[in-house]
Amino acid sequence: MDPTAQPVPSEASPADENNTTDESPQKADETSSESPVPSFVTQAVAPVSEQPIVATNEPSPSLDSPSSSETSVPSQDMESMPPKENEGKFGSGKKQGLLIGIVGFLLVIAVGGGIFLATKLSQKTPVEEEAPETAIETVTPTPAVVGAYTGFVEGNVWKTVGENKTTLAQGSQVPEKAIVETGDDGKITFTFDGGSLLYVGPGSVITIVSVEPSDMQFTLDKGIIYTFVDSTKTAKFSVVSGTAVISATGTAFSVEKDDLAGVNVYDSKVTITQAGTETAVEANKRWIEGSARPITLNTAELKTDNFLSWAILAEITRITSQTETTASPSASTTGSNAYLAALELLGIENSDLVKAAFLKTKIGKIKTITLTGQKNSDGTLKLSWTPDGLGESGFKIIWSETPTKPYPGDKKTSTPLFAYEKTIGPIKSGSTWYFRVCEWMGTTCGVYSNELPVSF
Repeated sequence: MDPTAQPVPSEASPADENNTTDESPQKADETSSESPVPSFVTQAVAPVSEQPIVATNEPSPSLDSPSSSETSVPSQDMESMPPKENEGKFGSGKKQGLLIGIVGFLLVIAVGGGIFLATKLSQKTPVEEEAPETAIETVTPTPAVVGAYTGFVEGNVWKTVGENKTTLAQGSQVPEKAIVETGDDGKITFTFDGGSLLYVGPGSVITIVSVEPSDMQFTLDKGIIYTFVDSTKTAKFSVVSGTAVISATGTAFSVEKDDLAGVNVYDSKVTITQAGTETAVEANKRWIEGSARPITLNTAELKTDNFLSWAILAEITRITSQTETTASPSASTTGSNAYLAALELLGIENSDLVKAAFLKTKIGKIKTITLTGQKNSDGTLKLSWTPDGLGESGFKIIWSETPTKPYPGDKKTSTPLFAYEKTIGPIKSGSTWYFRVCEWMGTTCGVYSNELPVSF
């Protein structure tokens, strides 16, 4: 037999198997040297290496591998040796536990932080939503107040808005739904965004219902108004007085409301609706509430009415000024020229001459005034009077259902009359009225005429 031949290894003996369990303390020592675990942990783990379950997990050593009982391994070598199987499991388990703990801690922080941020965001959301609303409210412009603009004002004129009654001055604004009232010495003009104009005479009460150019509306309770409707900017213009609705789309007319309403048309035409019936009234015609058809306008009487003379002269002046400043003719200029021609046909431009002629008819102070009258079939009453002196400030007619009732009576003419005749009415049937003419003194009556009772 060759002495250099290596012996063939044989199956492991029971003694070799027992040597496997002897390696457990060594494993415990190696583990303790690698892991920063306190010594009491090492002592607790060492007895476990003697249990059979640990031996079954280790592979059987070969015959070439010396047992731990025969060969001692220095501690330095043990530290440099790679960890065995159980050793890796023990170390990796602790690392996994530590990793799981770190991950769990991070998850807790993440979840808690998410909840905290969600709460803060939910609290800020209403504020962020309200901020744009607040910004919108602050930059929203205040809507312009729609109303009528006062031009010329003379005498006492008031406006009533709700329960508040105040004096009107030139250049002020009157809102819709306001009531405008003029004294016996008052008159006022209004301008509108639609280009139309409204003149309100003395002793009048009018409500400004709507000033929208698409549908302008007014109500005349008493007194007299003159209006010019600009058809190029105003779609509809209507006045309610008594039982009548006067509608115009580009014309000039006046409405006088005493006992009944009367309408004078100066240019174009108006449509009057009463009790469901429409009546067209052309230029140079007069319509009286309750009448069957319009009658021819009495231009001679217009000259004796201070307010109408003033309004028509103001319109002539306004249209003339516009025509002179227009560089080239246009549709609006042509319409203005037609309107101007219609006004001039009335002869109103000579009203100052008429007044001057009147002032030359009499001399001296008035002592007596003789009144006569003639009732017409249409319900009107023509009055004529003869004074024995000069009425420098004109005359006024007053009438009442009670005899000898002084000024202002139950009813009166709105403006002083520089003439010796005037047609009143029509007046509703079924009553008796007592008429008188007086010398106008500026604020009240002076000398009265005889009283004339008339039954209708």
